[in-house]
Amino acid sequence: MSGISFTFSDRSDTTPATETFAPLNIEFKRISTLPDRKGPYTISANLPGGGTVSWSGEVSLHPVFSLGRLSVSGFKLATAWKFAQDEFNLVEPAGEIDFSTRYRFDYRDQDAVLTLKDSMLALKSLVLTEKGKQAPMLALDTIEVAGMGFDLQTRKIMVPNITRACDSAGAHQSDYQNRDCTISSAGRSLGR
Repeated sequence: MSGISFTFSDRSDTTPATETFAPLNIEFKRISTLPDRKGPYTISANLPGGGTVSWSGEVSLHPVFSLGRLSVSGFKLATAWKFAQDEFNLVEPAGEIDFSTRYRFDYRDQDAVLTLKDSMLALKSLVLTEKGKQAPMLALDTIEVAGMGFDLQTRKIMVPNITRACDSAGAHQSDYQNRDCTISSAGRSLGR
């Protein structure tokens, strides 16, 4: 399927919200319900307000299994805000999110296995401002978490490195130019 669109609407809050994802392209090859047969797939979409989603890998229907890579680039926070604006005392935020991960999902004998590896999450150009205020309560150039991992079975999250460009509300950009702040967990995992 190529060039289709998908519209999502939420009318459950006081302020209704609607967004359309287009074009949406989906390609499956050699997908089978026969046991242990895997077929490649590719899904791509343009996000509302800019940005893209790309998802590719292999999938099996019997048993349910998928292995691949998921990537979201340039997802605008304002798009998500439209659906949650009645829950927060914020004006429409600025900023965008990039996310990518390799994943493996397996479901056999009513047991779900999900692992994420080499995951990256970056939040860029974030500006949060309270309704009725002029100055932002938070302004952040970039924060990036790289090399993350997750294991559903062991309930562990690995966060080896967090890097951010130092900036804050009301600070002068020149005070923070060329400064990176890095927090390293030295490969520690956060678990139960």
